[in-house]
Amino acid sequence: MIKGIIFDMDGVIVDSHDVYYENWNSVFEKNFNVSISKKDFAENLGHSAIHFTEVFLNKNNVNADPEKVLKEIMENHDKLKHKVTLKSGAVETLTRLKKNYKIALATGALKEMALDYLTRLNIKKYFDFVIAGDEVKRAKPEPEIFIKAACGLNFKPKECVVVEDAMLGIIAAKKANMYVISIQDPYTKHQDHSMADLQLQKISELTYERIRRLENG
Repeated sequence: MIKGIIFDMDGVIVDSHDVYYENWNSVFEKNFNVSISKKDFAENLGHSAIHFTEVFLNKNNVNADPEKVLKEIMENHDKLKHKVTLKSGAVETLTRLKKNYKIALATGALKEMALDYLTRLNIKKYFDFVIAGDEVKRAKPEPEIFIKAACGLNFKPKECVVVEDAMLGIIAAKKANMYVISIQDPYTKHQDHSMADLQLQKISELTYERIRRLENG
């Protein structure tokens, strides 16, 4: 029986990928004269922030300290974060599902950033547990973050469903032996979501009835 829902944050709860792309690309262009394509950017969504940075340093043969680069990216993000908004229907969906389930957030973003969004957008109250990319050793597509999220809710992995927008997160959830629901985001809608148990177009389509149907096959 499904008792808990574990949400990814970016692209699912908050509309943030445009802001992240603008930020990472501007820092790489300014410092290394490197442009990141939106396709490459989308394919790596789901990684922890530090791993995400390492991917693009390595891909472009840039010899730089990823922690220092990420520090600049995070400082730059403070100027852009006001552009990040809630996905349409997110609050209504969280309010609805909170009546029947415990809810966790499992995001590749830094914990400080995730908590800032939850507080600023007034949705922290919906989450019983929050875990971020800097709190795990192995980022998505490895299942560690989702297994720890289930533990944080005091449930077994098979008692949880993960809601994701990116292929790396979907793979991680399946490795964790969890049900997975994918919700399209403009950056990730062209990825392979076929591993998901249910595919939706938007978060408002996520209902108690649809989750119950997953359990019944």
